[in-house]
Amino acid sequence: MLAGLAAAGVFIMVSLFFPLRYRAESELFLTYKTDFENQTKIFEQAGKTLAEAVKSDDFYSKVANQPGLDFDKTYFENVSDKIKRERWGDSLSVHLGKTGIIKVRAYSSAKNVRPMLLAINSALMTQGWEYAGADAQIKLLNNPIVSKFPVKPNVFLNAMIGFILGVLIASLALILKRVKISNF
Repeated sequence: MLAGLAAAGVFIMVSLFFPLRYRAESELFLTYKTDFENQTKIFEQAGKTLAEAVKSDDFYSKVANQPGLDFDKTYFENVSDKIKRERWGDSLSVHLGKTGIIKVRAYSSAKNVRPMLLAINSALMTQGWEYAGADAQIKLLNNPIVSKFPVKPNVFLNAMIGFILGVLIASLALILKRVKISNF
């Protein structure tokens, strides 16, 4: 048990070396000027396209340049294009269901996550048609809600994993020690 607690403590310490990131979530609504029967097929294709397109340099530029919606971009600056793209891709997710509701999530510091999601939403509402199709209309359903606690890294989960691994390793060491003693 003591080994589990020690390992959990180590895992918590390691987790604290990573920046704490909060999550903001909002919902948008995607509609098309087509008949209702075809919308389900269109939503499937648009969902796949949007999920990939929002992680692009093009979409980042649209978000970064939203008038009146400024957020801290230093995490994405002064790094290679590859690292910038990876960081941007890890900072947001978009999921479009068959009903046309787009769930948008952003991950950043507590102070930055809401302004960042507002800029993402604005870019989707004003320029999302470039990815979803010319007759697409995207509207805000629910304003962003920010998590009260950091979601990345998941300190509680890391502590539990550390505890379980510590207990398993200590148990294995104890079993091996007893086997070794009984063989002599």
